[in-house]
Amino acid sequence: MKHATLLATTCILVGFGSGGTFAADNSKLQALKDGSKSCRWCDLSEAKLSKAKLYGVDLKGADFTHADLSGADLRNADFTGADLTGANVSEADLSGATFVGAEINLVDFSKALVKNTNLETATCDWTTTLPKGSGLECVGVTVERIRLFLSN
Repeated sequence: MKHATLLATTCILVGFGSGGTFAADNSKLQALKDGSKSCRWCDLSEAKLSKAKLYGVDLKGADFTHADLSGADLRNADFTGADLTGANVSEADLSGATFVGAEINLVDFSKALVKNTNLETATCDWTTTLPKGSGLECVGVTVERIRLFLSN
């Protein structure tokens, strides 16, 4: 009996992969590429959206873990509550985008365009690189606007 259980477990692990990773929902991914303006709570983990045109798209609660958004037009996109852990946003235009309550661990925003981007209260850690000169810092576990008062 033990051998049968071990064999069944091995077949499951080989069949589904032991890494536990899942790819994006292809129908939702294609809809975005075709111009859909909403993809709330979509599974877009590991999606290839490099240089995609996602201007003003509602992406609330979407899963972008380890997705490639490099060079994408994400102006005015709403990532409220989305999970971007490990996503690549290098050279993306995030102007006017909202990340309130989003997970942004392991995300490097340093080369992204972030004019008027709302990253406040997003969940971050020491692996998150925020834009230099933005006045934002990862304090504790959330992004907060830091106000420095200098005296002469």
